Amino acid sequence: MSQVIDGNLSADPVAATVTPNSDGSTGITYSAQTSSATVQFTGKLDNGTMSATVALSVIGGDVIDGTEYLGSSSGNITFTAPVSTVSPGDIPYPPTGGYCAYSSDEGVDASWTPPAQRPGVSSYDVYELVSAENPPLFYLGHVNQASMADESEITHENDADVLSYLIYSIGPTGLDSLTPLTLTFSSIPAGIFGPNAQASCSGS
Repeated sequence: MSQVIDGNLSADPVAATVTPNSDGSTGITYSAQTSSATVQFTGKLDNGTMSATVALSVIGGDVIDGTEYLGSSSGNITFTAPVSTVSPGDIPYPPTGGYCAYSSDEGVDASWTPPAQRPGVSSYDVYELVSAENPPLFYLGHVNQASMADESEITHENDADVLSYLIYSIGPTGLDSLTPLTLTFSSIPAGIFGPNAQASCSGS
């Protein structure tokens, strides 16, 4: 049985179907699901190059005890990327813990703790999950420190919604961590707990 690890969901391996094709390439498909999301992967490996489509569906939630959870959304991403063999010791761990709050101009300031385990980490890839958009996932960029100031247009347009930041560590060989630190930023409109808008932030 072949297994893969999908960093979109968790570090737990899932079963994959590997099929030799008549043209010498190899087909690889799998699906993975958690209580809040489903990923369907369809790819072809040919001479060290993977061409694939990833379908991501986020399951809708409700407002419970004043907390707004991500609404349902879905989207497809198609990509082509080189594939190479790596050592497990080259794969970094994700960051731990985190903080986020409104910035002075209605953006979001966020910070997190670098992983304590080796290999060492000095930079991060940051994505944003916005349930109100289709597709819901946006690449915000590469940062060389354990913090960021998000003043992106997509954040300003959705500052009243739940926003999730997916933060991947990057190791010395350029590999991302298999799973991200997820920081969920939840805004609280003005007038509920005081005259000014507030925010809460939880990491996992």
